[in-house]
Amino acid sequence: MKTLVKTTLLFALGIVTMQLHAQKNSDTKTITYQCSFDCPSCEAKVMKNIPYEKGVKNVEVKYDQKLVTVEYKSSKNSDEGIKGALEKLGYEVKTPDVIHTFHVKGNCGMCKEKIEKAALSVKGVSFANWDAKELSIKVAFDNALTNLDEIHAAIAKVGYDTDKLKADNEVYNNLHGCCKYDR
Repeated sequence: MKTLVKTTLLFALGIVTMQLHAQKNSDTKTITYQCSFDCPSCEAKVMKNIPYEKGVKNVEVKYDQKLVTVEYKSSKNSDEGIKGALEKLGYEVKTPDVIHTFHVKGNCGMCKEKIEKAALSVKGVSFANWDAKELSIKVAFDNALTNLDEIHAAIAKVGYDTDKLKADNEVYNNLHGCCKYDR
């Protein structure tokens, strides 16, 4: 009987500990910003200041990519607070482009040109590269200006099926003969 009571108490204590740990970690947020670094000493400047901002737990600087990632307690700071602290140091700060890869059907170089042009026509898309072997496109975009749904829609509008959208039959039927893929 004593063993059962001890086991039950230890189990209950374990559950309470896990819940407290989960609550503590749910307050943690991570944000990455692209900063206008122009020299290697910028990393040192950031590391000398940002770790001392309210609630900051960890800071990682990738100077070569001009990125700063900050882990902080959301109860003590915010994304805008971290951004403001970086701007006070004299940097232009923005959210970096999001990079995604998704499936797009097509066949040839003409397809590549049309698919990439359609993706790049979406405001906020900065990069598009369609791979004919993999039948996939890699896009980089500013998620404050656009989203994946808009990029899928632009590609489908010119006749190419994506993971999310199927091109209109009439548009597909008007593709050049070499561009018609198996549907």
